Order: sequence, then C-alpha cells, then structure tokens
Amino acid sequence: MAVGKLFHIIHMTGQLNELEAWYDDVFAVKVFMPHSYMPGERRDASLVLLGDTVIEPLAPAFSEPDWSQFPLGRFYNRFGDHWHSIAYYADDTVDVWRTAQKLGLRTYGEGGKPLTEEPVWDEQHANTSVFTHPKETFTQIEFFDPRFGDSHHAAAFKVQNLDDTEAYFTGKGIRTAGRDDQTLITDPKTTFGVPFRWTTWDVPGGPRDTK
Repeated sequence: MAVGKLFHIIHMTGQLNELEAWYDDVFAVKVFMPHSYMPGERRDASLVLLGDTVIEPLAPAFSEPDWSQFPLGRFYNRFGDHWHSIAYYADDTVDVWRTAQKLGLRTYGEGGKPLTEEPVWDEQHANTSVFTHPKETFTQIEFFDPRFGDSHHAAAFKVQNLDDTEAYFTGKGIRTAGRDDQTLITDPKTTFGVPFRWTTWDVPGGPRDTK
C-alpha cells in the first residue's frame, strides 16, 4: 500500500466566509479551489495553500434541510469549530481498502457510506476516496487517488523567528497559548477553534532539516 504526499487537512467551521477571509488576511493564502458545494457530503468548502500545506476551510451546507444528518454535520454539532481530518494521496485506494480489511479497520466512501465490498473506480466513478473511522486511526484519514478525481489535533508549521511570529499574530488579535524556546502555540479561541503550532525546530533527517 503506497501512501503519497499530504493532500489537505480540514478546518471545520460554522462561519465559512469569515474563516476564508481570516486565512486571507492573516496568511495571504493562495486560493486554488474557490468556495464550492458538494452534494454528496452536504458541505461547502474551499482549498487554500498555506506555505506548502493545503488547508480545506469547510462548513456543513446549512442551507440544506438535512445537513445535520450527514457525517460532517454530525461532527460539527458535536465539536463545533475544530480540525476534522487529514487526507493523503494514494496510488491505489483499492489496495488501501484491502489493507484496511486485513487489519480489521472500517472504511467509508462519500457521505459516510460504509465500503463493505471492494470498490470499483474508474473514469465513470468520481468517488475515489477511502475514509477510515476516527476511533480506529486516532483521527479520520482520507486516502485519495488523484488519477480519476478532480482536482488530528493541531497543524504545525515552521517559521524563522518566533518573536516576529508572535508579534505579527498579536497585531492580528491572535493570542499565544504557550511557548518555549523553539515552539509557539496559538490560542484556538482566536483562530476559529483550532490550535496551530509554529516552530523553528527541524525534525532530524526530515525534509526541512537544514543542518
């Protein structure tokens, strides 16, 4: 089972327009999927690029009468503004499904539909994602096969200077929840319900290790 690069992480909110404006104001993000609606998930969302990480600001489609009956709506009613899930590219999501079955893990497709039988996807089947159950994988993980499609607790980003970072956030009304010599954690009450970690630390041997 080959898992590729990070696809995106979902930032769940009840105020999508405000969250999108906040990402633009604070981080000057690049928007490469504008505000759009997905009927099968009953959700509204966009995709923005923060550094080299894709964030998906997302809200349940509150205009739909049954929005709360879908997984994203149920999640929002339980947790409110929160990190929701993480998605990775995969070369073969059918192989992902088979591996999950061998490990006894539950899998789901679009709209939270259980994938109890091996999926068959091609150019006529747009849903090329396999989702895990968050109780079995610590958070919900999506594996996405980009060949046929269009296209956790905190998010961490590397910065050059913590003092400059903290000063900038203070000017934007973003409070510091904790800090040490290498890491700054911002208060989720001031970042639409989700914690961010900003660090000058390099993972030894990692892709950003400059030593």
